[in-house]
Amino acid sequence: MLLCYTGKTRLSARIIDTQVEGYTSGKQDVLQAMRELKQIAVDLKNALLRGKLDDFGALLHEAWINKKKMAAQISDPYIDQLYETARKHGALGGKISGAGGGGYMFFYCRFDKKHTIAAQLEQLGAQVVDFNFDLYGLQTWEVR
Repeated sequence: MLLCYTGKTRLSARIIDTQVEGYTSGKQDVLQAMRELKQIAVDLKNALLRGKLDDFGALLHEAWINKKKMAAQISDPYIDQLYETARKHGALGGKISGAGGGGYMFFYCRFDKKHTIAAQLEQLGAQVVDFNFDLYGLQTWEVR
């Protein structure tokens, strides 16, 4: 997994409002994208449980295509450029975090492609961010 900051911020409430409007008005492309995303979420879980990581990456790509159908503000030419560059250099799929429109994106790629993808994204102005998975999830503590 590779995580990068796009360098852009956005007001997620507007994006979510657009998605809700598409749903409540019964826009068929939005409803179909939501149905697809629901099934993809199950398929992603199953791919992880079965250790089929390349399938996981391909499913992330399908999810990205469907997420973009839910609201025009989820992506823009720069975000599309980051995504397509990552795919061109070996990412099997990716996702923008949160509502979209900016913030962080992550990509699934094979380990031997990660450094190439990271370099390409940084050339476009994104900032690659180190992260780790934790067996216990998010933990906080307080000092008195």
